[in-house]
Amino acid sequence: MQVGMLGVSYKSCGLAQRERFAKIASQFFADSSRSLVLLSTCHRTELYFGGEDLQSIPLEMLIAMQEGMDSEQLFYTRLGHPCFVHLARVITGVDSALFGETQIQGQVKRAYELAKKSKQLTPDIHYLFQKGLKIGKATRTTFHLPKEETSLEALLWELMKHFLPMQRRPCVLFIGYSEINRRALTFLKGKGALSLFLATRSQEEARGFCKKSDITLLSWKEISTFAAFDIVIVGSQGGEYLLTWDQLPKGVSSLQTKLVIDMGVPRLVDPMIGKHPLITLINMEELGSCLEKKRTISLQEESGIKQYIEGMVLRQETLFLQGRQRALSCPG
Repeated sequence: MQVGMLGVSYKSCGLAQRERFAKIASQFFADSSRSLVLLSTCHRTELYFGGEDLQSIPLEMLIAMQEGMDSEQLFYTRLGHPCFVHLARVITGVDSALFGETQIQGQVKRAYELAKKSKQLTPDIHYLFQKGLKIGKATRTTFHLPKEETSLEALLWELMKHFLPMQRRPCVLFIGYSEINRRALTFLKGKGALSLFLATRSQEEARGFCKKSDITLLSWKEISTFAAFDIVIVGSQGGEYLLTWDQLPKGVSSLQTKLVIDMGVPRLVDPMIGKHPLITLINMEELGSCLEKKRTISLQEESGIKQYIEGMVLRQETLFLQGRQRALSCPG
């Protein structure tokens, strides 16, 4: 198959490098006329491509990205079969900080759907993502993934309990109507010990969700008052800081915030806020490290899942080649 990918992840480099790569890759995707799919999540940014000249495409990307990155060694590339195996592992959650996490499958599907609308994708790229998603679904069904009780939502709850003894109902502000925020809000609502608020640009979309879940909906401009909340969780989109040092009150007595969690890549909270003596700022890289430490699946189980994925990929590649050979042998 004439497919390949180039990317970075939490395994290959730190948050600052991933931020720079994400910005450059997003611009490259927007400007290029090539057959591309851009997958950009909290823990990885990967560009998948198809075409006759697979060897030249990564070089073209590297030239475009080199000025914004420290070293080529931060990137990893996969061509042909290794690319297919890698994508299948990503979709299944095998390559995630939280082994077997389910959110990545939807993120891959949305990235593919977006690329279909904006790019002229090759048949090989279509096959790669369609069958990759099929393999992901089959693997989850076969192995009943995810197996861990630990989730990002559960980790957020643990952090809240650590920073805020629950003698009263802490006020928690979520910024952004993203999927990750909706999942966390739903999970935390079940705990019944928090007053939950959501500030979003998507007022109409969020209204029904907030009413059903008894969550207070705030206007977007109210994020500037984040210091009045005990905990602030940012899971929105954008390329600039939503929370800045200038928004903090001058007097310590009027500062309520103890914990700020930035789930954006690129970051959405000014790192200067983490230097405040009364505020702890946790970014996505640090959350990923916490999740990795909570891994419970054995290496033997992981090996078996990876072998299953490899076998499924080989089967789909064989079917693809057989279909191409039949097409070439048909007269006219």
